Amino acid sequence: IVISPSATSPAVTAANDSDFLFRSTTSDAAQGVVLAQLAEDEGIDNVGILYLNDAYGQGLRDAFEGAYSGTASAASFEDGQASYLAELQAAAAEGATTLVAIGYPTQAQVFLREALENNLFTSFLFVDGTQSLDLVTALGADVLEGMKGTAPGAGPETDALAAWQEAYLEDHDAIPGLPFIKEAYDAVIAIALAAEAAGSNDGAAIRDELRNVAGPDGDLQIPGTAGIAAALEAVRNGDDIDFEGSATSLNWDENGDVVTGYINIWNYAGGEIVVLET
Repeated sequence: IVISPSATSPAVTAANDSDFLFRSTTSDAAQGVVLAQLAEDEGIDNVGILYLNDAYGQGLRDAFEGAYSGTASAASFEDGQASYLAELQAAAAEGATTLVAIGYPTQAQVFLREALENNLFTSFLFVDGTQSLDLVTALGADVLEGMKGTAPGAGPETDALAAWQEAYLEDHDAIPGLPFIKEAYDAVIAIALAAEAAGSNDGAAIRDELRNVAGPDGDLQIPGTAGIAAALEAVRNGDDIDFEGSATSLNWDENGDVVTGYINIWNYAGGEIVVLET
């Protein structure tokens, strides 16, 4: 059994996995729509898109282009390139000055600098893969100041999220700014509860209990030390439970996708990543 906390590609939905592949994060089929709306809300009617040539990059590009009403010129790149100049020039061919940057920090450090140094783009729209303080360190806070992006995130304050935050702060100084940490926690706990419900560590047995321990019909259980203890006790007593994750409800459909989730709109501000809206 696999629950990915970070695989956002829409291709995961259709994977031929015999129902062994789940995720605790929201598909980019949702993030692409929110990203397109963000671009339009910012008055951007022409963008270049530079995207990593893999399932993640392709899926997010497709979702964005499918929802975006403006002009978009897309170019793909491969991981490990020494330069992205040719691809940046292709993305800028239709006169766009804003680049949608779909990749990861190690790549983005190079192509963002090249875009600026060659006067190809003056602003950027970011995604979860390019939501990174490493970019601030590499490029400077002033270069990225105010530039926005999207990323899967936790929802409005819920009892589950509050319990997770309280438990995290018992061992750490501050709530983490990196994506997918809550989703990773949720995945681990869901597997543990499903194994307990199955009375087995067999993969198929755990799979068959996942939707039961996190389905909407049981008694609500939440994260945190006390919450997990209560959830385990309820399972051992044979009670139906609904474990609500800190990031999402963990109500899974037939494809292993969560049926509810949240996308954050964020920006770089003062050298930090600041969530503006969920």
